[in-house]
Amino acid sequence: MTDARFDGAIWSGLERRLTGVEAFIPDAPPWHPSTAAELTGTVRLGSAFGRSSGASWSRRRRLVQVLVVVAALIGRSLISLLFAMSVPYLMLAPQ
Repeated sequence: MTDARFDGAIWSGLERRLTGVEAFIPDAPPWHPSTAAELTGTVRLGSAFGRSSGASWSRRRRLVQVLVVVAALIGRSLISLLFAMSVPYLMLAPQ
């Protein structure tokens, strides 16, 4: 629950602070709705959303890079497994 007297005190303090600031804020320019209707032209996607001619090449390059990394990781895992299976476990002598 809010207390009305605290709201009034906050609001009056806010108005006191803003009276000095409002002198520096210029009036808004008049709005002309006719200028918005007169704007003509085509709208197209920008560079962030549009597709360029090199987009498919870039996508293909990224796919190849990912596949090479995955193949390298799988190969490294297989080599580690084969090496671990070929080396007999060392039996440590009790001390």
